[in-house]
Amino acid sequence: EVKEYRVGELMALQSEISKQKMEKLIDQEVKILVDGPSDDHPWVKVGRMATQAPEVHGQVFIDGSDEDIEAGKFYSVKITQAQEWDLAGEVLS
Repeated sequence: EVKEYRVGELMALQSEISKQKMEKLIDQEVKILVDGPSDDHPWVKVGRMATQAPEVHGQVFIDGSDEDIEAGKFYSVKITQAQEWDLAGEVLS
């Protein structure tokens, strides 16, 4: 259908726009609020920037996160990877 085609076209365009914006954050330091362990990988923590609403926007996955990183606290994270909707980074000491 025309409607489904248009939605697909718009989502593809938005995906590319989002990826370009996310890639600009690579090597940047951002402040994130840690939500807790990832649903997919319990040894990886996830959080979000102030610009990322829960269940609406992407997440920040914290690489090499250890048990000292607590949910509900803010951390400075250096972004190391970017995808269309999600980011990955490392906590700065």
